[in-house]
Amino acid sequence: MPVCGDRVGQPVYRETVIFDCENLGMKQFQMNALQYLKVVADIIQHYYPETLNKLFVVNAPHAFVTIWHVIRRWLEPRTIEKVCIVSKHATAATLLEDIDAENLPDFLGGKCTCSHIEGGCVPSIALGTVPRLEANSGNERVPTVYNTSIMTRKEVDDRT
Repeated sequence: MPVCGDRVGQPVYRETVIFDCENLGMKQFQMNALQYLKVVADIIQHYYPETLNKLFVVNAPHAFVTIWHVIRRWLEPRTIEKVCIVSKHATAATLLEDIDAENLPDFLGGKCTCSHIEGGCVPSIALGTVPRLEANSGNERVPTVYNTSIMTRKEVDDRT
């Protein structure tokens, strides 16, 4: 998006996103999740307009189609045009129309294995492709947004 980049003085990119719904069920679409999704959609549409090139929803369960009718009411018409819900049997062919095989993960029909990234294209603790993070002394050096000195002082005050 060169014109937008010139206006703000830095590059502005458009993203193509693949949302893989493999193993997704109705449990994940509880009310809190839907409210969170609405907030995210509002932020993206109002603060990052036109940065989405295309959103592919792949391996969507039948229940997603019902949920989609709710979700699409929150979206601008221009955003809805960018969403493509892909059936399981047409995933690779559809994705390869817009994404080069070298950039598409192999499990979706492309050639990319992301061998340069630990865990491959989709690092996941659940899939066992990356190890769980373990607490250790190094964790204390991780910056935090919380003022830990106040939190510690409060604990001391409660005991007295």
